Amino acid sequence: MQHYGVTPLEYLGRRLNEHWLVASDERRLVLRGYAAEPCGDIHYELEVQRRLHALGWPVPVPVEEPVSLGGRMWCLFTWLPGGMPVKKRGEGRARGRLLAELHAATASLAELGSEGFLSLR
Repeated sequence: MQHYGVTPLEYLGRRLNEHWLVASDERRLVLRGYAAEPCGDIHYELEVQRRLHALGWPVPVPVEEPVSLGGRMWCLFTWLPGGMPVKKRGEGRARGRLLAELHAATASLAELGSEGFLSLR
């Protein structure tokens, strides 16, 4: 956090990577500490996020490029307000439409390939 000059506000948890809500002046950001053995290509992930953002999708984008500190990769992202989705009865069709829209949007990213993508089976 010293590297980025941010103040911790809240630990957001982890699955593979760890996340903190942090403050930089008046702005809220998210600091991600990647797992010791990153899954997939971090730069590929960031490029996909940048392109989805440019297409209008609400995704976090890096504020700065990732850095290697203390044997781990770290990156600072924009913060998106919200929480975990709560499943509601009857919203399956809406989710299906949203997924179809995402698939259509990602068709424009085909030149990136998928070599940086990790499939979690």
